[in-house]
Amino acid sequence: MARKSRANGCIIALCCAICASLSCNTTPAQHAVLDAQFLKTYPLPDGAYGQVAWLDSETLIVQYAPVRYGELITEPKQQLWSLAPDASNLAPYPLPVTYDNQCTYHIFHYPSRLPNGQLGYSEGCIGDPEGLKYRVMEYDPVKKVATQLLDYEFTGIGLAWNKDMSLAIASDGRGVALSEKLAWFKKESWENVALDMGISFGASWSPDETQIAFIGSPTEYDSPYRIKPYGLYIMDSNNPKQPQLILDNVSNAAPIWSSDGQWLLFSGKVNESERGLYALNISTRKPYFLIKGRNMTQPVWSPDFSSVALLRGPYPLTDESGKYVVTGNELLIIDLQSVLEQLEANP
Repeated sequence: MARKSRANGCIIALCCAICASLSCNTTPAQHAVLDAQFLKTYPLPDGAYGQVAWLDSETLIVQYAPVRYGELITEPKQQLWSLAPDASNLAPYPLPVTYDNQCTYHIFHYPSRLPNGQLGYSEGCIGDPEGLKYRVMEYDPVKKVATQLLDYEFTGIGLAWNKDMSLAIASDGRGVALSEKLAWFKKESWENVALDMGISFGASWSPDETQIAFIGSPTEYDSPYRIKPYGLYIMDSNNPKQPQLILDNVSNAAPIWSSDGQWLLFSGKVNESERGLYALNISTRKPYFLIKGRNMTQPVWSPDFSSVALLRGPYPLTDESGKYVVTGNELLIIDLQSVLEQLEANP
């Protein structure tokens, strides 16, 4: 929702329209009104927002910094906060500190709902002389116990676990946007995925765990000013050497699967179309433009897989004076299961 640049991004404007029949060429999209019953929009307090996680039916967890206009957004200000699905009751989410007292600041980033229903996140320590380091953690909100999931340091950005949490996949943690590669992560160690790709990131397991979707490029890019569009790929989780390109010319947004394994959802851009939220029918390879938005977070499913949550915020992110814009953030809840059923009934 992801590399660092995506995970910490703010989000932007939506419209109330679904667009169908956007194929991999430039065929004009057909529009259908997204009824208000499918989309609920809630204003959020001023500040800087990052990725959101849907922990349970009553709780969302969001990375948030309650900064004011013109205030510098620094790492220690970005922590995890809880809020209700109607955006009420925004409050700091209490998490135990597991690092020693040598840290100048403790930070909590990159929330996710783990397959076992617990909260996944990264605990950061800022101190001298090592600078910023991270641990990948799991928190049980009932027992109020935090457990380290990996025996080594890793940012935890985009970490996707299989159902029994014996194996995870993410980009290799180098944090270099021009050379990220997917890697397998186990509790004791990690190793690169045997994947003949120049760049690969944003991985997501299919519901039956036989396939993994990800964003990538056959070659590395030699300059951030010459980056070409990525492709959306699917690979066999047991034999990843020959991934299948299912949608070309997409932006760098990580996909997520629908509960039936028939759809992939992602925030980004396809070809020269508008940026927004897309749903890709895997069988037909037809992407549908759901909602307009220039810089949205990665959507996340509710625990019952009926709805998705995502955030949007002001655009551009800075005003004419170069100061961050901290007003206009919103939480969006979409009854996406009903939307997908409509698309299947009226392709």
